[in-house]
Amino acid sequence: MAAASISERVTGRTGLLVTLLEEVRDMHMRARWIAAFLATVMVMCVLLITPLGGFFPETRADSSVDLSITKTASSSMPLVGYDVTFTITVVNHGPDPATGVNVWDELPAGLTYVSSSATWGSYNPGTHVWAIGALATGSSATLHMATTVTQVGTITNDALVDGDEPDPVSANSTASVTVTGTMFAADLAITKTVDIGIQIVGRDVVFTVTVTNHGPDPATNVNVTDTLPAGLTYVSSSASQGSYNSGTHIWAIGAMANAAVETLHIVATVAQTGVMTNSALVDGEEADQVPANNTAATVVTGRLLAVDLSITKTASSSAPLVGYDVTFAVTVANHGPDPATNVNVADTLPRAPDFFPRLRTRFAIAVFARRFVRRQMLGIEPGVADTAREIAAMHAREQRCVDDIARVGFHDHLFVALHRHRLPGGDKTRADVREIATHRFRGQYRGTIRQRTRQH
Repeated sequence: MAAASISERVTGRTGLLVTLLEEVRDMHMRARWIAAFLATVMVMCVLLITPLGGFFPETRADSSVDLSITKTASSSMPLVGYDVTFTITVVNHGPDPATGVNVWDELPAGLTYVSSSATWGSYNPGTHVWAIGALATGSSATLHMATTVTQVGTITNDALVDGDEPDPVSANSTASVTVTGTMFAADLAITKTVDIGIQIVGRDVVFTVTVTNHGPDPATNVNVTDTLPAGLTYVSSSASQGSYNSGTHIWAIGAMANAAVETLHIVATVAQTGVMTNSALVDGEEADQVPANNTAATVVTGRLLAVDLSITKTASSSAPLVGYDVTFAVTVANHGPDPATNVNVADTLPRAPDFFPRLRTRFAIAVFARRFVRRQMLGIEPGVADTAREIAAMHAREQRCVDDIARVGFHDHLFVALHRHRLPGGDKTRADVREIATHRFRGQYRGTIRQRTRQH
């Protein structure tokens, strides 16, 4: 009984263990199924949220880029022992973004690496590689590399750019620049001036170009390029050394010792109005460590001829006596800015009847009254003659007497005038004047006075 009981217990426990194992296996299967289901759901969600192909970037089989490279040097003739800086520029012209972009630039013999700086990535002087990395379409990157010149002669520095994408335009993937190391240096400086900055069209201006060698060494094969701009016509030139060729626009100076100064004068005619800039450039065989003073320019403004003539006129008297002189002063001034030529002034004196319509009678009376006094009153005392002159002149000036004089006549008016004034000499003087006025003058001058009066 006891053995049977133990056997049953063992059998029951074994069955229970088997059952538990089966349940564990079923749970594991269900867990794997659930995990697979959840993974599938997650993938579906990602595909629904992210546009197709945008979540996992990939390179299209037809993608391409056009990477170009350029290279320049800060000096074409650096001195041995001095630095020259190379500038390398890479541009991605597309159509696609570029990845894995690298520039290979190994310095040749004669150049020693000093330092570098880049707008994108960095340059490794050990591997000679400038690692740019990714470069978007239309973007550019620049590297400045400073080097020291260690030998005399021609030195050529090459550079090559490539990337992960195909580049169908390989011609612009390489660049090179050549410098010449030299042991001599000459600082050539140039200045340029003009004698007249604002000149009249058709007239000449003179440009003065001055070249100075500040050394420290002599300069050889020195040339100045000076091309006249449109609006300036070459006339002539003279130089202290060498000569200027108006066809090539080059002033060939030749050799210049240290501290030497040479001058060129160019005469040109202004052919148009407006602003014209004339520039000049100097260079030589030796290294020039100061390139900033190798160019010079000056400006000329062409304009048309212009003068400002003014005229003023004054009279010595604003109310002159009839029969007396009046002086007119005419003043002409030229206010420039240019000299005036062939200047004329038209000044026509007006006719008396037009300008002085009421003076014609007074003028005739004044003239003939004086003649009468001089010729007919010689026998009268001087005091009477002077008084007659004064009365005749006074009444010839009086505006209120003009109409009476024209109507009555000179002899009658003179007679009336003498009786209106107290004359020296008493009754005898008045009688003598009355007789002269009424008899002698009437018979001899009356017809002449009237005739002259009508003419005026």
